[in-house]
Amino acid sequence: MDISFKGIWGYHPLVVSLANTEEVLYLVNRPGNVPGHTDAAPWIDKASSTWSRTPSGPA
Repeated sequence: MDISFKGIWGYHPLVVSLANTEEVLYLVNRPGNVPGHTDAAPWIDKASSTWSRTPSGPA
């Protein structure tokens, strides 16, 4: 936790989820003074690589 832009202690979670099922793939707690886009790309890349390795339907 860190001081947010409002001057209070807090955190700014990053949630990466599947759009169609709303299944949470990653939840990352970040300091409260972090903009929403900071360090989001590596987590999205990690989620997409996990998603692309899973089977897309019945065999």
